[in-house]
Amino acid sequence: MSAFASLAGGAPALAGTFVYVSNSEDGDISTYALKPDGELQPGPRVKAASERRPFSGTPQQIADDIGAYEKAGVSELVFDFRSERLDDALERMERFAQTIR
Repeated sequence: MSAFASLAGGAPALAGTFVYVSNSEDGDISTYALKPDGELQPGPRVKAASERRPFSGTPQQIADDIGAYEKAGVSELVFDFRSERLDDALERMERFAQTIR
């Protein structure tokens, strides 16, 4: 048996690489699985935002976007708070952490 077993039932756990793309025209999220040969295998599309870019807008809209990515199977998101100055980047991170929960 594999050294990695799922917590659910002892079956081997499979790791995979997935690509999530936010479509600018309709706001849907396209999902793709990266196959061993490097090919991207299309997966389901998940309805997300419309009329605005994902992760922009009100705190509720951003929380809804996070939920849409969760429905698409995303378990981790990385946000970029880069700025010219460190104190600006830290302030953005702190504001985000306080606003989006």
